[in-house]
Order: sequence, then structure tokens, then C-alpha cells
Amino acid sequence: MRLVFQSLLMVSTIYLSSCAMSIERVGLETPKDEREAGNSSCEVKVVYDQNISSALAKELGTVKVGDGGLTITCDKATALEVLKKEACAQQANLVNVTEETPPDWNSSCYRMEADLYQLANGASIDTTDSQSTIENNEAKHGSIWLSVLGYALGFAIGFTVTTLLLK
Repeated sequence: MRLVFQSLLMVSTIYLSSCAMSIERVGLETPKDEREAGNSSCEVKVVYDQNISSALAKELGTVKVGDGGLTITCDKATALEVLKKEACAQQANLVNVTEETPPDWNSSCYRMEADLYQLANGASIDTTDSQSTIENNEAKHGSIWLSVLGYALGFAIGFTVTTLLLK
């Protein structure tokens, strides 16, 4: 009976802690169906910390992507993919990443903040000079090691607390 209770407690903890990146929208409406953002596909350009003229594009709002709890895949590529899907759901075709934070002691996830824009008809943005300010390898390796450490520590603490509660 004790083993069943421990198993149920562990499964419910994992279930409730979420396995997806968190998304915070500022000045944007949440898609009517959350899956709408995940299923959208369109062509979106990504630039980093650019000054976008209001004559060139209309700013729609800001999206912040971060750690959603027990997030398994939360590297830079995943964060960018989430931003692109959000842009599609909002009918934006340009993502301007304004902040990016690689994994650190606070979170094992790559975090980004970006402004979403809708380019004016016929307008284009040159993305050749726009590059991330953070080296990909540093973020990738940091995320892996911090994830392993975080999961091991969380499991050990959870198991210890569960065992003590059942005594």
C-alpha cells in the first residue's frame, strides 16, 4: 500500500508540474484554443535586438518563454520554435528577440523575450547581420548538466520527504 501511495504521489507531482515551456503574453490575446499556436505554420523571420521602424512593421505585442516546471526540452532551439509558433498564431511574421538568458542556477531552461511584428506589405528585414548574443554551445551544455543536476536533486528531496511523511 505504501508503494502504491508513493507511486501515485510521484506521478501526480510530475503531472502537475508541467512538461512544457511557460508562455507569457503581454499585449496579445491568448489563442482561443491553446493548440492553435502549436499547430500554426507560417514563414517567420527571427532577428536579435533590432530597432524596428514603425513605418516598416506594426508591433503586436511581447512574448516571454521560460521554464514551466518540469520542462524536459527547453533548449534554445525549442524556445525559438515556441516563439515562431506564437508569432504564427498572432499573424506576425517577424520575431525580434530582445532578451535571452541561457540556463543558470535559477533555471535549467533557456529563456527568451521577444517582440512580435507584422511587416508592412512589401517590407523586408535583412537578417544576415542579426545574431544571437549568446553562444549556442554554452547554452546547450549548460542546459544538459543543470537539468541532470536539478532532476537528481529534486528526485532525492521528493523521495526523502515522501518517505518521511509515510513513517
